[in-house]
This record gives sequence, structure tokens and C-alpha cells, in this order.
Amino acid sequence: MMEQQKDHNNVIKVLHNSDGEVAAIFVQLEKQRQLYKTYGNVIELDGTYKTTKAGFSLYHLLIEDNNGDGQPVAMFLVKEETTDSISTCLEVFSENNDISVTKVTVTDKDCAEIAALAKYFPTATHILCHFHVLKAIDAKLNKIKNIGKQKNNEIQEYFRSALFAATQEEFDASHEHLMRQDGCVAAYFRDNWFNIVDNFHYTIKDVLQKTKRFPEVLRTLVNIILLCLSDRQVKQNMPELRFSTKSKHPLLQNYAKSISPYAWTKVEEE
Repeated sequence: MMEQQKDHNNVIKVLHNSDGEVAAIFVQLEKQRQLYKTYGNVIELDGTYKTTKAGFSLYHLLIEDNNGDGQPVAMFLVKEETTDSISTCLEVFSENNDISVTKVTVTDKDCAEIAALAKYFPTATHILCHFHVLKAIDAKLNKIKNIGKQKNNEIQEYFRSALFAATQEEFDASHEHLMRQDGCVAAYFRDNWFNIVDNFHYTIKDVLQKTKRFPEVLRTLVNIILLCLSDRQVKQNMPELRFSTKSKHPLLQNYAKSISPYAWTKVEEE
């Protein structure tokens, strides 16, 4: 952590309350700022509650990069899970980033998160629209062959359970059921609905325990971020992850080579 603080391009702030106690810690590395600048059109705020023995809750801001991976672009730990606490950290984020790039914010049903985002991203559209999500699921399942009506209804019911889950346990149970479906169905949910938060969120759940002391938690979190950034760089550089463009028009060949394989698959789907 001390090494990261030496780089003045990184934003690391410890915030105190009126009693002089630590109320929040905000961390954003320079590479995360660049990721946000490039891919911050849609940003998601998600919390992992009571991460440390001291009772701090972890929040992270995530974007989806050109590989289709969810990438954390900032994190902060707060003592209290209130609109004011979250807003204080989002204020730090807004002071160090051009937040005008964000057009859409995404959260779960947490009212504190929604209110804080509305304060610092006033021109962004907030998404919590279940109707269009369920409509998209229905359209996709109807296109997949060999899924009978009963199976279709069963899959949609489990997705609804995940969407409206009141607890993490309820969400995990529905998520696990969807991931056990036949290959293309499981892949669809994994790549289109659970991909932004899952990789980072579940990595944190697996690695961090409430019994860990605060300094250890901070070191681990920063190491996870650095690992995510390193993994992204590997994907960007590996030639075998590129794709053949020999059969395409020269203009399309040049365009395909300028974007990621994941981005090209999205273009081909249109």
C-alpha cells in the first residue's frame, strides 16, 4: 500500500469523521482512472458488506471493458452504509475523474447507493428496470432450440429469483441453478448478465474474511486490483486471442483488428 501511495497519480485518501475517527478509505489507481476514462459510459456501484473485522463495508465501481470483463475502477471502504458516507467517497471520485463520460449508472435495490449516485451523476440515467431485463431473457430463450415451454418457464423463474433476491443466499442458489443449465444457456447468463460483477465480487468474497485485520484487507484488495489489471493486459497482448479476418472485406479486416475479439463478436451479432 505504501508503494502505491508513492505514485502521486494514484488517488488514495483516508477520510475522518467529526470525532477524528477513520470514516472511509478511497482507493483508485492511475490505470483504473484510464480505464474509467475509456469505458466509463456505463458504471455499476456494488457493495460487499462488513468486509473487515472492524466492520467496514466495501464498495466498488465497475465498468465493462472491451474484453467483456468487469473491471473495478475505484473502491472505497466505509464505516457506515449511508447515503452521506457513500456520497463522500463519490465526491472524491468526481474530483479526480471526468464523470461526464458516464451516461448510465447501475445498482441493485439499495436506496443509499441510488441516492448517492443521483447526487454526483445527476445527468446519468439510473437503471433498475426489471421489465426490459425479463423481456430480453424471454426473447433469447425463445430463440434457443430444444427448450420446451416447461423448461423455459423454469429457467425464467430462477432468473427472476436471482433478480429479486432479498438475500445473498437466495441469489447464490438461483445463480448456481442457472449455471448448471446446458452449455449455451449457462454461457448466455454468464456472459450477458452475471459477467460485470461476478468475477470481481466473488473473488473478493472468496479471498476476504471478516476475521482479517484492516491493513491486511487493504493490501489484499490492492493486490486483487493489480491482478485484474495484469490479466487485462495479458488478454490485450496475446496473439492467440486475436481472430482470423482473412475472409472479410479489407475495411472490415482493418476494423476487426483494431478492436477486441469480444467486441467483434458483438458487431457480428448485429
